[in-house]
Amino acid sequence: MHRSGTSSLAGLFAAGGLWVGNISQRHNHMERSDVNRINDLILSRFGGTWKRPPRTVDCTRVRRGRIRRALRPYARHPYWVIKDPRFLFTLDAWLPHAGAYRLVGTFRHPLAVARSLRARDDLPLEQGIALWTRYNHKLVALHRRHPFPLICFDASGDDYLDRFRSLCASLDIPCDEEAAARHYAPHLISHDGEGANGLPEETTALHAYLVEHA
Repeated sequence: MHRSGTSSLAGLFAAGGLWVGNISQRHNHMERSDVNRINDLILSRFGGTWKRPPRTVDCTRVRRGRIRRALRPYARHPYWVIKDPRFLFTLDAWLPHAGAYRLVGTFRHPLAVARSLRARDDLPLEQGIALWTRYNHKLVALHRRHPFPLICFDASGDDYLDRFRSLCASLDIPCDEEAAARHYAPHLISHDGEGANGLPEETTALHAYLVEHA
């Protein structure tokens, strides 16, 4: 889900030596614009946007030429990372062309995400929580199909970095601990889940699942 530590996690991987593609230094989301455009086109084709994801995305009807071209540069690198929260809805269109891959998920408390979306995009809290629920319903369903590592962005400071080191070890990929520590910026995290009362039952259950399996 957006605002759930995806940029932080991708940046930590990049600091450790994983290739992230040709991304502008001014672009702090660690996302390639061509990948964003492809995913936006897929969502649009099925009547949605990142703010209002479509109910269904039939990835068998997605034209794959642009996807193959976007992934081609990664084949030249032994370790790489590609991220976009929209992948939760479009992933099945990409995976057949990704070669060898490992999935990683990151999550954050739903109220912290909703507060961050309100500050950045002026979304009402209720809409932010509903959006968190849509995305993380997809994350949990994907995790149940074939489990992969999950990391919680609510962990702070050294605890988060310790979890990141463990994550790298489980994936058997490089981890430059000094570079990771320099990259990680906990002072930029300005929203939390304090005072989370009365969340929808589905939201609470999804969050509990993610915490249990992180």
